[in-house]
Amino acid sequence: AADSKFFKLVDQKGNVYVVPVATFGYLEIGSEESRRVGFVA
Repeated sequence: AADSKFFKLVDQKGNVYVVPVATFGYLEIGSEESRRVGFVA
């Protein structure tokens, strides 16, 4: 359903999550590289 306004996710336990497509700005799955996140005051 390319025109769907919702994205359906199912986890390994069978829980279903329905997320509005409009809330996705960027989705990355399976990244193995660890990244540091820092904040400078």
